[in-house]
Amino acid sequence: MRRVLQRSFGLITHCTLTAAGARQNCASTSETPVFQIQPAFTLRSHSTRFSDIRTGRPPTFDISLFKTFRFKESLALQVRAEAFNFANRPWFGAPNLTAISTAFGVTTLSQINDQRNVQWA
Repeated sequence: MRRVLQRSFGLITHCTLTAAGARQNCASTSETPVFQIQPAFTLRSHSTRFSDIRTGRPPTFDISLFKTFRFKESLALQVRAEAFNFANRPWFGAPNLTAISTAFGVTTLSQINDQRNVQWA
């Protein structure tokens, strides 16, 4: 229940137990560590990469429209409209995965991909 309340008010702390046994980023001394840093050369029981933690690139849609007007056999005019990232889907950065960082698990709200770009020619 405490975790649910913390999430709703944005007070999530990531209490980490370092390899030396010290607590880091804990709200109180009684808080149970969520993460534990393993000593060097410790055998792992799980993968080092989790596919659901890292963000995947969202699909982007690029469209283009072309129209050629022929006035004579040797004279033509072509009108073009192109739109890159037409759906304007944002791609935000991945969360900070450094366990000893104070910003561990925090995702920055900066957009990595380009915004919609429309050009006429």
